[in-house]
Amino acid sequence: MPAAKSGDGVNILIIAGEASGDLHASALMRAIKDCFQAVGRAEKLDFWGIGGPMMRKEGLRAIFYAESLSVVGLIEVIFAIPSIIKAFSLIARHISKKRPSLVILIDFPDFNMLLMRLIKGLFNIPVLYFITPQVWAWRKRRAGALRKYADACAVILPFEEGFLRGMGLNAEFVGNPLVDIVSPSVDAQAFLKEMGMNQREPVIGLLPGSRRQEIKRHCPILLRAVLLLKERKRRFQYIMPLTSRDLIGEDLKGQLQKEGVRIVYGRTYDAMNASSLLVTASGTVTLEATILNIPHIVIYVLNPLTYLIGRLIVKTPYISLTNLVAEKEVVKELIQDEANPENIVRHIERLIDNEDERVRIINELRQAKKLLGSTNAAQRAADIAIGLIAH
Repeated sequence: MPAAKSGDGVNILIIAGEASGDLHASALMRAIKDCFQAVGRAEKLDFWGIGGPMMRKEGLRAIFYAESLSVVGLIEVIFAIPSIIKAFSLIARHISKKRPSLVILIDFPDFNMLLMRLIKGLFNIPVLYFITPQVWAWRKRRAGALRKYADACAVILPFEEGFLRGMGLNAEFVGNPLVDIVSPSVDAQAFLKEMGMNQREPVIGLLPGSRRQEIKRHCPILLRAVLLLKERKRRFQYIMPLTSRDLIGEDLKGQLQKEGVRIVYGRTYDAMNASSLLVTASGTVTLEATILNIPHIVIYVLNPLTYLIGRLIVKTPYISLTNLVAEKEVVKELIQDEANPENIVRHIERLIDNEDERVRIINELRQAKKLLGSTNAAQRAADIAIGLIAH
């Protein structure tokens, strides 16, 4: 892998792990570069650290590729210990040579929380944490570590600022980066025409999740819901956007397609925007649906033991980010045993047949979107970063 080179300008160590972190970090890098460009100092700026292809495209000098450092969950951290040790060693070696002006950590908490302790323990360098761990939901003790080791936290959910400030952290809500990102490439009618779908019949978007295990758990339930709707003579169309072809097995894909579910790849926002409503797994996609103002039903099914443990440690009234942002139930959540075909069908029909209910939810989604802030979240995070460098 390419090594970071030292220089006499301002250099920033930046760390992101997963694809979403790579995306948001690249936008932040671009915003910081724009600020330096505006004062004629762009040539003095050097980013180095750990990241993915989008960060490298923005000029990151990678000492370790994020694709080689997948750390998600406690068990995965244990299995990834050799990679973690190697990455930590490389970072420590380069910090001692380069003495960065600032360290920026993006999401990726199982790795970055450990790294933050190392950096502050060995070096007196300011740290900005952008997209902090969800301490409001679980592992609340992490807030103490953030208070001790992070000089500033740029948060992306509106309630996080008050929560973290109440625990003594220097936290600022910068807006949600998804507001800048979520946008269909074509309008709904053009997309349906392109897909050869009827532009007058309701379209039900099915989003089973972004991980193979989520798709494996949720697709059979969604398939049975489709079959039940067909038994009830409902004239609906179904579309399932997936980010990659290797997420779903051929057998399952064949069963879905046999029942008329159109599977599309790489057109998630277009498919969501063309849908009358969505049935979606819990996750970031619920905020994306909110930004697109599409009514949705949230489902999630876990291994029974994992669900039991989760109920004991997760302390939130909702699991949907839409409802958490709104601080009330805007969209229906069907979790574990409640996520069954009969319930899903009942709520689909409620949203399709009851226009008053549909309008109410759409209006509440608009209000929730406003709470996510305006555009340019990366620029506001960049302003914080530059403030720490200047300080």
